[in-house]
Amino acid sequence: MRVGRIASALAAVLLVPAGAGAQSVEAAAGGFVIQRRVEYRSGFYQQSGTCASIAGAVRAGPLRAVWRACSGTLAASGAAPDADVRIQAEVTGLDVAASRLLVLGFRREVRRFESDAGVTVWHLRGGTVRLEPDFGLRGLRGLVDVSVLGTGRVRGGAAFATVLQTAMGASFDPPGGRFGVRLSYRFERYDLPESAAGPRRLEQFTGLAVEATVRLRGR
Repeated sequence: MRVGRIASALAAVLLVPAGAGAQSVEAAAGGFVIQRRVEYRSGFYQQSGTCASIAGAVRAGPLRAVWRACSGTLAASGAAPDADVRIQAEVTGLDVAASRLLVLGFRREVRRFESDAGVTVWHLRGGTVRLEPDFGLRGLRGLVDVSVLGTGRVRGGAAFATVLQTAMGASFDPPGGRFGVRLSYRFERYDLPESAAGPRRLEQFTGLAVEATVRLRGR
């Protein structure tokens, strides 16, 4: 994964003059407890596991550059063709704060699956809408995030008909502090239509994600 290119992009954001708007740098680490369901050839199988994640964000005025990487292993819950699958994902993106409540953005994700059967790589790109309503307590905000990655495809294979990623939860950043926490429930759907590359395939990922955050610079 092109970590060097991402680091260069984030560094470029850091060089924005102070007069261009308030700047902040944030880092995060956490985990995602995953349930994966795959429907394929009139049957289905399930896998479960956890992914550890690290993330970073740089904000300058209304713009926010984001990067996230996660890695973990999914084990079969039943008679799955791939007993164990190692999953790795890297996400980069750019957000624009339309208001205190509403954030619009673009995401690019590369997701890699490795098992005894081989390696599969997904390339996903599209837009995201994020709502962060106040809950009435300082530092406590809601989270509703919906991403529709309309140009996704499997490397060397078919294009996705549907790619939907959603998250619902809350974040708490105590006023005057540097540390915070985010908790969310995630639902993701990936629909590959029947094609010359193979029959129709539907995948769903669900689970609980938690992250600890720290502000390294700014407010």
